Amino acid sequence: MNYSLADSRLRTRFPALPRTLANLESIEYTDNSLLFQGEISLHFNHPGGWFGRWASRVDRQWNDEPFPDESTWRHDFLLGYRFPKRRLEVMVGIQNLSDQTPQFNPLNSPRQLAPQRTVYIQAVVSF
Repeated sequence: MNYSLADSRLRTRFPALPRTLANLESIEYTDNSLLFQGEISLHFNHPGGWFGRWASRVDRQWNDEPFPDESTWRHDFLLGYRFPKRRLEVMVGIQNLSDQTPQFNPLNSPRQLAPQRTVYIQAVVSF
């Protein structure tokens, strides 16, 4: 299990413009965003070579206007087999099982996410 919390602020000002300029306040702004990320996972390893992993992750972001608050749960699943002496490992997985695509504020968006449900197959060969 792991989690993180990021509080970001972006203050946009134009110091070179004269303060007497009309409507200057309308183009100067401060953008605030708070991002919470939490993940919990379950791992399985069988002595016969089978292994698996289930991971569930929550991303919750609180924003100022114009970005709405955003929250999503994402689930990833992996199933694989390790051959004797670990010479070959084959696995199949699904990322973003719930097929959610949130629109996060780019000020502190979460790490790269699969934009839609993604199925992948992977093989690892060791010499």
